[in-house]
Amino acid sequence: MLQQGILNPQVLDLLARIRHTNTLVICDWAFPYWNEIETIDLALTRGIPNVLDVLSLLQSNFKVGQIWQAGEFLKTNPPETIEAFD
Repeated sequence: MLQQGILNPQVLDLLARIRHTNTLVICDWAFPYWNEIETIDLALTRGIPNVLDVLSLLQSNFKVGQIWQAGEFLKTNPPETIEAFD
């Protein structure tokens, strides 16, 4: 039985299937939802877990090739929030 790191079986399954040309979106509770795109919703309540919590857990299991930040994120957040994602 897994006891540390990512414990969610859906997340682990998804990570095992991602390849070089695939895209993984990690977003908060307010991101739009599309039926045709596989989605794993981890939200317990607004802001829990937050994107940085999820990213920190992924780093030990997943090699990130490239990161994109939405223009809306960059336009609507204060500099200290944007810097937290660098």
